[in-house]
Amino acid sequence: MTRFTKTILSSLVILGLLGTSVTAQETADGTSGAEVIAPLQIMKMQDLDFGTIAPSLTTPGTVQVLREPINTSVCGAELTCLAPGNRAVFNLLGEPDRFVNLSNPGSITVSDGNGNTMLVDNFAGAGSVSNTVWGGNVKLSASGDEGFFVVATLHVGASQPVGTYVGSFTVTASYE
Repeated sequence: MTRFTKTILSSLVILGLLGTSVTAQETADGTSGAEVIAPLQIMKMQDLDFGTIAPSLTTPGTVQVLREPINTSVCGAELTCLAPGNRAVFNLLGEPDRFVNLSNPGSITVSDGNGNTMLVDNFAGAGSVSNTVWGGNVKLSASGDEGFFVVATLHVGASQPVGTYVGSFTVTASYE
């Protein structure tokens, strides 16, 4: 074999090797997805109302709105309840059979707009199934709804000034 032939054959072998592809990686396909559920809605159906109260001239007292019976408030011995109050009523709508966490409002102040205030505290929530709803005890029904009530205690001062006292509280709902 001549030197020329050896050079040609070597060149062809080298070109052949360069044209061969060598792979050191593999591929695989994956999937992705998401489940979209009904958005959670909370609707106030009825406000929390402590009723009509006559305070004592000398002694502070409290008014409690009760869960049951409906539209019942109880005045301490030092107060006179002239008209009953009522519990707040809320309704949740969302994904059927999902659990919902509800926040406790804590305490708020109601005001007559003239600088006079009263404290509202001891908020309690109660559902149609459970006795308490704070902290995730609410399960939406098979149709995706559930009602619950909110009750609380109003602290009335001795000789509390006459007026209509108003304040607001917030209950936050979120899926668990």
